[in-house]
Amino acid sequence: MTFTSSTSSQTGKVRAIGVSNFTVRRLEELLAQVAVIPAVNQVEAHPYLQQPDLLRFCQSKGIVVGAYSPLGNNQTGEPRTVDDPLVHAVAAELGMDPGPLLASWAVQRGTVVLSKSVTRARIQANFRVRRLPDDAYARLTSLERQKRFNFPVFWGYDTFEEVGEEAVRKAALDAGRSTRLGLLFR
Repeated sequence: MTFTSSTSSQTGKVRAIGVSNFTVRRLEELLAQVAVIPAVNQVEAHPYLQQPDLLRFCQSKGIVVGAYSPLGNNQTGEPRTVDDPLVHAVAAELGMDPGPLLASWAVQRGTVVLSKSVTRARIQANFRVRRLPDDAYARLTSLERQKRFNFPVFWGYDTFEEVGEEAVRKAALDAGRSTRLGLLFR
């Protein structure tokens, strides 16, 4: 189902509709074609990948930014944002756990945090969001690296318009040769 088709039959069954991983350019193209503005754009966002231009654009259009992977993730085996020594130092100074600290930073900058957990303690900790002192907020903001933990090669589409369709398809084939993913792009 496309965004356009899902908004064309206004039956009253859908109250809001959103998009995921849309860049500013893709949002501009979409907004030029539809009367209904997406309620949300769900994107990867954390101190290592802040996407300030996208956040400003969405806010100017009344589109909520939903931040997924707010702690980073370990798909690549690299240290996550939540493992950063500065994050741990700021958390210790404020008497917080690193997860709720990063959630607080994300909410303070105007995003909705999409977190998950399977443990009761972490689920409860996810609700401990609070306003951070300006210096703590600034220190976390200084971690920007344009570091993405979720890669489009597994999707076979240049979602983030960073590497080109041909390179993404080749990478998807290479990554999927031993999995069913590779069959999608032959």
